[in-house]
Amino acid sequence: MSPRRSRGRRLVLVAVAAVALVLAACSEVKNNGQNSLEPKGPQAQKIYDLFVPILIIANDREYMGDEVNGRAMNFVGQVYLVIILAAAIAAIPLLIVTGAGA
Repeated sequence: MSPRRSRGRRLVLVAVAAVALVLAACSEVKNNGQNSLEPKGPQAQKIYDLFVPILIIANDREYMGDEVNGRAMNFVGQVYLVIILAAAIAAIPLLIVTGAGA
């Protein structure tokens, strides 16, 4: 199989996965009572607990009270977040180009 044909198949696979993800996110059920920000069970509580670092980074005064970060720590946190985001975004094309390390 030629590299061009392989690349085309890979693009089709990525497109199909993207469409499947979008369709899976669409739900006909409206107002089904599920809400990640108001947990009502142990699994929902675990999901809610994943939001805590985001609330801390966002300096949510309602959640953090008087313990919000100062300007210097906000700057350090934002720089770190940008570095992590850049690394995550750079990893996607590298994964595709290298064939997941194959």
